Amino acid sequence: MKPQTNHGNTKIFYYILPPIILLIIIVMIYHNATPPPPVSPNSDGELLNAEISRGNADNDPTGNQTRETIRETPISTSSGNREKERSTPKPNPAGNEPSAPFTVTNSRAITAKDEFIAPRFSPDGLDVICSKANYKGIYLVSSDGSEIRQLSDEFGIGYDVRWSEDGTKLIIKYQDQTKVIDLTGEEIELSEEEMKLLLNEKVYSRDNNIYMKDSQSGEEVSITGGEDSYYSPSMSPDGSKIAYQGLTSGIHIRDVETGEVIDLGQGSNFHWLPDGSGLVYNYTQDDGLNMIAGDVYFAYADGSGVFNITNTPDVIELNPALSPDGRYVTYEIDGQVFVADLMQISK
Repeated sequence: MKPQTNHGNTKIFYYILPPIILLIIIVMIYHNATPPPPVSPNSDGELLNAEISRGNADNDPTGNQTRETIRETPISTSSGNREKERSTPKPNPAGNEPSAPFTVTNSRAITAKDEFIAPRFSPDGLDVICSKANYKGIYLVSSDGSEIRQLSDEFGIGYDVRWSEDGTKLIIKYQDQTKVIDLTGEEIELSEEEMKLLLNEKVYSRDNNIYMKDSQSGEEVSITGGEDSYYSPSMSPDGSKIAYQGLTSGIHIRDVETGEVIDLGQGSNFHWLPDGSGLVYNYTQDDGLNMIAGDVYFAYADGSGVFNITNTPDVIELNPALSPDGRYVTYEIDGQVFVADLMQISK
């Protein structure tokens, strides 16, 4: 007699076991899963986060990493908020970050909000010249805002204007010519020799390079080598250094005696402190169409520190210029010219 086998129970076991195993797996996955955070798009339907890109010290000829740039990159975020494109300087590559030596305080408007741009102090600090959008015209404004006078209405004439050393004239480079006007706007006729004496150019730009005149021989000496397009040279008050602008490489400072060059990174519209210890300048950012950030910066001439001295994320300051005594700074905000105190807070 053959033993009796339980085939019915075996079949039932095979049918029930797989669903039980599947159910156990589903329960385990459910309990271990972390629900994704809610994601909200911004008004453009784009999800954004900030991608940080730091400069590489190996690519910097001075060995100094001066800036940290934050760029907007489309990826998912939990907040959906758009981060403004900003840049943070690294004042000391060694890692010790001293406090800023200056701060900008007591800002007051000296013009109405009317597309005024590019202010510059007179040699005595009592007046400011400025222009309007697209450098149309030249305006003379008292530094307390009590008086404004239009000196010219020509389109583009306000781009390259500077004061004579005695503060009685304006020297204008316009349409490949150099002309001089007085403070009523009347043009002054000068001989070639008188013009040369008035200009008194110790450093100058030509053919995308910077040149200086040797103080002993009077011969022309080239101080740049064509790696970039260079312009706007300015000698320090003591004559020991020359600051100049590179179209793509930013601000540079060259020691006249040693030839050493300090690279400050991106920036524009620089002005020397009266003692030549550093520069006040503008650092801005745009999104390809509009300006989205702008602050006034200070940098030591030896490259030992770079500082944001306005630090106003919600205000865009542009085109700063120092008073001759270094006590005041003028700049534009949204078509209006301001004057503020430049206060020293540390040595």
